[in-house]
Amino acid sequence: MQEPLPSEKESYRSSINVKNILQVHFFEKILKEGADINQLWSFIDDRKLHDGITDLIREFQRSKQEHQNESLQKVDDTITIAPIDCNTAKYPALQQFAVPLVITMICSLLHDIVALNDNDGNLLTFQAFNGRPCTLSTLSAALLIKFSNRIFNVQN
Repeated sequence: MQEPLPSEKESYRSSINVKNILQVHFFEKILKEGADINQLWSFIDDRKLHDGITDLIREFQRSKQEHQNESLQKVDDTITIAPIDCNTAKYPALQQFAVPLVITMICSLLHDIVALNDNDGNLLTFQAFNGRPCTLSTLSAALLIKFSNRIFNVQN
């Protein structure tokens, strides 16, 4: 029998890991007592498992974002929540972590990153694509308010 290629081994380990996570954190909590987990797994195509889970998470995030948008508009119906018009493939990290490309979500994410930076101090420093160190600067409250007002078309 031929030894599997490294990428096949990695894929196999990843599939086993996903199955373990699903079994412990999902199936064991929702299946009826006496259900045969092995029979359930026999109906699942391992090759489709990762993509299925990724799509499920993305759809769950989209649904959650929709609900949050509806709740926000109930509080203030003058707010327009619009997705950023761009090619999502250019932002693989945001896509991988299912971050909706909506201005309010990106602003919230940036807010949290800056807050984390206040605790750590190094979070806004990273290596740019050309290898040079790069540090993002936080804006003063006045500039941030002015910037936010321009994004959301708030009139002063």
